[in-house]
Amino acid sequence: MRLIHITDPHLTSLAHWRPGLRAGKRWLSWLSWQTGRRRRHRRERLDSLTTALAAKQPDAWAITGDLCQIGLDAEAAEARDWLNRLASPERTLLVPGNHDVFARDSDGPIRRRWADYLHVDPDSPQWPVTRRFEDLVLIGLNSAIVTPPLRAGGRLGADMRRRLVECLRAHRGRCRVVLIHHPPLPNTCKPRKALSDDAELTEILRQHGPALVLHGHLHRNREWALADGAAGMTRVFCTASASASGKQGAAAGRMFDIRAGKNGFEIEMRLMLLDAGGRVHEAEHQQWETTG
Repeated sequence: MRLIHITDPHLTSLAHWRPGLRAGKRWLSWLSWQTGRRRRHRRERLDSLTTALAAKQPDAWAITGDLCQIGLDAEAAEARDWLNRLASPERTLLVPGNHDVFARDSDGPIRRRWADYLHVDPDSPQWPVTRRFEDLVLIGLNSAIVTPPLRAGGRLGADMRRRLVECLRAHRGRCRVVLIHHPPLPNTCKPRKALSDDAELTEILRQHGPALVLHGHLHRNREWALADGAAGMTRVFCTASASASGKQGAAAGRMFDIRAGKNGFEIEMRLMLLDAGGRVHEAEHQQWETTG
């Protein structure tokens, strides 16, 4: 199986939106977009990267949120059009980010327009979501919550964590890949941007040892290794923005080839970067075995 992970494309435009008197914290994010973010995230960069990655013929796409800027209904519609061009819902699992669920009126449009990519009932969504591709199982978590101005943290909550344990147990023996927007491990970002129950999530990952955890939010390419109780290892990968430009660095995606191995699964990871000339190249290559 070939899996491609992209995150934080921030693909929508606010060119025709102006904040009104009741815009709330959208004022600040709109100002950030006007003064810098629209130059750090470029749609043509995203299109070049995803065209090159699609040519690799992935079996599945994992997208870990922040398609939007400020969670408007018009942004949800624009992002839906982009998703339709990228891949079919059957080959995609999307989890939302904090810029998608940005305000109290964001959640409904996101769920309604993206339901078949989120794989939830828009009227009564429940996470985790699981998508099985033969022996590869994608497990999607929703860490996106509405936060006050100048904060961008997330939370899973006890119910979602309990259901995650059930999913991990149910799919033991398969190659389990957990998708989340926020960093799952403590002390990997500023407290105002962190997952409030990251310590609890880390303990679950240690106990149940999925093969991979894929996330975004940091706009950087980072990786960690988390030992589990069975002497195995969970690899945690953060991927930089898929639309990054200029000082933001290179737009990035990760490609994972997953095969059956002698003791579980063999995973081959390639970090793919888009250079300033619009060409995609392999920047990093790793290979390892996992029990999944």
